[in-house]
Amino acid sequence: MTPRHLLPPRARRSIAWDLAVLTILCVPLYALFPTNFGLRDTQESLRVLAAREMAASGDWMVPTIHGQVYVAKPPLIYWCQLWLNALRGDEPIDGLEIRLTAAFAGWLGVIATYLVIRNLLGERSPPQRADPDCVPWASSVAWWAALFLAVGPVYVRESRVGHIDTLLVPSTVIGVWGIASAWRAQRQENRTHWAAIGVAVLAATVAVLTKGPPGMAAMAAAGYGGIALHAAWGNARLGAPPRRLILAGSLLCGIALAGLAWVNSNEALTAKTLIGTAAIVGAGFGISCTIVQLANAERLRLLWAGLRRTHPWLVLGLPLLALWGWAEIVLGRVGEAAFQYRGAGADLFQLRGGNVALVQLNVLMPYAPFNYLELLVYGLGLGSIAAIAAVVWMVKDRPRIEPSWWIVLAWALITFLVFALLSRGTRRYVMFMWPAVATLGAMWFVSALRDLRAGRSLAIAAYAIILGSGVGLGWWYSIGREIFMAHHSPRALVEELIDRGADPARIATLDFFEPAADVYAGHLVRFFVISDSAEGAYPHKPVPIETLVEELEASGGTYTLLVRAARAGRDEVPEDVARLARFGLTATLLPHDARLVIDKDTRDVRAVEVRARGR
Repeated sequence: MTPRHLLPPRARRSIAWDLAVLTILCVPLYALFPTNFGLRDTQESLRVLAAREMAASGDWMVPTIHGQVYVAKPPLIYWCQLWLNALRGDEPIDGLEIRLTAAFAGWLGVIATYLVIRNLLGERSPPQRADPDCVPWASSVAWWAALFLAVGPVYVRESRVGHIDTLLVPSTVIGVWGIASAWRAQRQENRTHWAAIGVAVLAATVAVLTKGPPGMAAMAAAGYGGIALHAAWGNARLGAPPRRLILAGSLLCGIALAGLAWVNSNEALTAKTLIGTAAIVGAGFGISCTIVQLANAERLRLLWAGLRRTHPWLVLGLPLLALWGWAEIVLGRVGEAAFQYRGAGADLFQLRGGNVALVQLNVLMPYAPFNYLELLVYGLGLGSIAAIAAVVWMVKDRPRIEPSWWIVLAWALITFLVFALLSRGTRRYVMFMWPAVATLGAMWFVSALRDLRAGRSLAIAAYAIILGSGVGLGWWYSIGREIFMAHHSPRALVEELIDRGADPARIATLDFFEPAADVYAGHLVRFFVISDSAEGAYPHKPVPIETLVEELEASGGTYTLLVRAARAGRDEVPEDVARLARFGLTATLLPHDARLVIDKDTRDVRAVEVRARGR
């Protein structure tokens, strides 16, 4: 029996009170002064440009940037901006909409995590921790999971930036609830819970219209992966293959994956690649163990029963039909010829006769699992520490794993494995894994609060850290970044140049791509190139410098070019000024107070006025 002094003797947490406190925490943390820091992130800026053109054209189906069809991602992120902009009236889309979209998604992800985890784990406390005078275990886990998630440094950052990945958090959480509820109905009543399946279909549709098929990855991993893990490992009474067979098959699989990883990797032998390869070996070992464990008639019947009543073919198939339908609409309006140049990221799906293909994969890259392991160490702050402790707790104490726990374990573990083995390790890709990591940490933390004699002191310390993190992160992302990092956004520089008389329609960049400049100029900021350093996929094609020379020779006038300086913080004349002279252009450095730094803080940007020689 747990000592009663460790937690407040309330028989039940108030849902309304908890939701109110979480909202009071999240709203200023995610939405205070959302545009105080200017746009800088390339993906965020491109989403703003596409939404602005969709608003101007009135076409909500075909994203374009400067008239070029841009189908790097499905349209939901644009629709969110358009809906918010409609509430603003005649104001142009300028970045406020996408920042508020991210803030709303971040808040909704926290609220959904609290409600879903509370329901998923159930109100009944585990028998070994039963105490009717203490807060129910499941609702306390939900509370701490939501707190850990809300102030996680990476989660806060993504809730302040207009990336589409933040939108996947609430849709994933709600979709997991739908699949888990349908599975619970199958286990307890042997019936199909059609309402829960309908919720899962809607959530998966939102995810697919946000990021295509990969948007459903965590939802499928948590729901159907949890059913598979439960079938494989959740019932010791069922038969299993010989242990030697499991170990031999797993070892061979791990070694094979490691070999493939080294074949695919072009990186030198470093601690990073060694750790990443070791993680791949471990992943292969775990995957093959589970597959061999499932090679049993009773376990396969248990797996089939769970899948049959949760209908993965509906939950995952209908959203793909929605994506295919949107692709058909776009193709019907603009024709296949419009996709000869689709822009960065357009390999997510190909519009060819309305067919939608899976994302191009980056398979078995050793740096990917290393990046995600590193991210897990700090991404949720206190929640990450608690999650690491949870792993130790489960290995050491081996608590009885309830069926709903398998959902949470699969949500964290299988999602990590999928993206560690099949992606290039971009950190924002695993945003929808954070609710599961926060929940694992909360499961251990609540158990520790009740088992440790210093539980009350531990809870007070955790609240203090959460409050301090919220205040610090809130200040940084609402005010601090603009004070210390304003030079990471082109807003001040572009606005100053326009105030000094530069023609917004004649501002351009040289050998680097900066879509945020387009947003603040209100016109196409053309992208001229001299060298091959600007090769890549962009939403509009780079223009050879010879074209600029021809235009200036024919029409006269000037262009304001943004060029790289030699090094960050130095006042030397940029090398590009001399290079422009070789093309018959006269370049004059323009004075400006605003600063813009690019190339990972290694180079400043200078503004030069160029004209044709002799004009």
